[in-house]
Amino acid sequence: MKAVVYSFTRRGAMLSINIGEALQKFDFEVRCLTMPKFAEEKIFLEAMDDHNKACEYAFKECQLIVFVGAVGIAVRTIAPYIKNKLVDPAVLSVDEGGNFVIPLLSGHIGGANGFAKVLAKVIKATPVVTTATDVNKLFAVDEWAARNNMIINSMKAAKDFAAALVDGQEVGLFTDYPIISALPRQIVLKDKGGYRFGYYKK
Repeated sequence: MKAVVYSFTRRGAMLSINIGEALQKFDFEVRCLTMPKFAEEKIFLEAMDDHNKACEYAFKECQLIVFVGAVGIAVRTIAPYIKNKLVDPAVLSVDEGGNFVIPLLSGHIGGANGFAKVLAKVIKATPVVTTATDVNKLFAVDEWAARNNMIINSMKAAKDFAAALVDGQEVGLFTDYPIISALPRQIVLKDKGGYRFGYYKK
């Protein structure tokens, strides 16, 4: 897997080295890009002239993008390249003090929420996860599918499914295969009239 870490200040550049080294331990091929004047100071850092162009490349080639700096910089940079949650990479924002790790894009399918939690633990930061299912400790069907290397054939059904759970409703599920473990909270097995998701291996 490929990852890129962007930084814009000297302090941010130093933190990006720690983040890059941490990601390498999780088998990421990492590039840490920063302003030319900071890149000269450390071997692990690469100079970037235009972070917007660099981000365009990263959206095509990387599974994870990390911005060390203000959330606003990250949002403005990624905005032109966002397509949809099925193809967008995971994007995180980390403040240069290393206090918070915030998933900005592809929290479930792209794995940004999981990456944020792992990275926050490594750099001793607080993960700021805002997706409704996570906040309410509910089953996230899109995250489950991604984790099990499967694809959902109806994102509308998945969205309706999640919305019903967040609304506190009991949600029916029916399947052609036997279920051998306990179902998540608020999900009940039905013969018909429930949600059917067409999962298949990637």
